[in-house]
Amino acid sequence: MFDGLCCVCYSQEICDKDGAGSFIMCPLCDKHCPYWRLWSNCLYSRLSYVIENYATALFAAFMAIWC
Repeated sequence: MFDGLCCVCYSQEICDKDGAGSFIMCPLCDKHCPYWRLWSNCLYSRLSYVIENYATALFAAFMAIWC
């Protein structure tokens, strides 16, 4: 549960345009890719938390045992 809470807090920091979200990140490719701000990845971090959390792992374990 503590890890899940940390992930939620981290995703909130990413979405803060005045805080950690204002960090400038390196380009994602070698040629012709611009620098980007961390807050632009806010939606993806929230979606990944919804998909990848402890409840999903417990559900997968339950389904494996049940089968």
